[in-house]
Amino acid sequence: SVGLTPLFKWLNIIIFLLCGVCYWQQDPINSYKHISTVFSLLIYLNAILLFIYPDGLWVDYEWAGTGDPRRYLFGNYNQMGFVCLLGITAQAMYTFATKRGRFNLFLLILVSLGTVHSVGSMTSTVGLSLFTIYILIHRIIKRPKIYLTIFIVIYITFFIVFIWAGNSIEEIDLLTRFIENALSKDTTFTKRTDIWSNAIYKIQQSPWIGYGLQDVKWNMTYLAGSGPHNLLLTLLLQGGVILCGGFLINIIYVVREALKAINGVGVLGVVSICVLLLMSLFEAYNIVQTFLFLQLVYYSPLLYNYESRS
Repeated sequence: SVGLTPLFKWLNIIIFLLCGVCYWQQDPINSYKHISTVFSLLIYLNAILLFIYPDGLWVDYEWAGTGDPRRYLFGNYNQMGFVCLLGITAQAMYTFATKRGRFNLFLLILVSLGTVHSVGSMTSTVGLSLFTIYILIHRIIKRPKIYLTIFIVIYITFFIVFIWAGNSIEEIDLLTRFIENALSKDTTFTKRTDIWSNAIYKIQQSPWIGYGLQDVKWNMTYLAGSGPHNLLLTLLLQGGVILCGGFLINIIYVVREALKAINGVGVLGVVSICVLLLMSLFEAYNIVQTFLFLQLVYYSPLLYNYESRS
């Protein structure tokens, strides 16, 4: 049993949505400023605690899954990267729109990269590095929709060929050398390929409605891992094609709304979603933070209107 925890998560999501309707639309600049300030403080606090307690704040001895049982301010070491991405996105949107907070933005990037690298989260390190590169060179990118289309094609291809179909990456020498040398990982992505295979087997047994929210013990029994370690597989397991399809429609809607800003903060938000999807090929992140993330991107055209007037 997963108890009332999922209910509380969805209540938090509803509160975020109500805040967006009641406050964000009325005063978007200050709303993004406050959000970026809160996340900046949390990310800096996490870095300080990591410096003082490099082995984590505590060890979850009741953890029934695989992986490192050490816990940090944001949970396990992989969740740290998503919170950093969320904070950087909020600050970057505010900075792009107002031309303020540049120092905090770059300090936030440096601290975030340092923390995720120090705990060994290569997924987060690569994702944040790519987002940083975009922030630095965004002015010279003239046709971002072309790159967005290329990313979508590569993303879908990777998911179908290597995750769903289970083909070995070792067949592609260049990709294998990048994973082993640059990322210091093996071609099974730390046994994720076996977990993906088990998850797909279960999905095929209940493809439309899935199995609902399951705890770590259920995942260990049927997946041989603490979770599917992939966003789409997680959604398919929990709610089948219905849930996964609804989530993807939501992302498409958010991206479409964000691109109405043409450039600036809107495109920044879409790039950030692409980074999140890239990281989510190998991890599944907190649903509350995910919806807050999408909400930030959805309201980004409001900041673009401010940017146009300033």
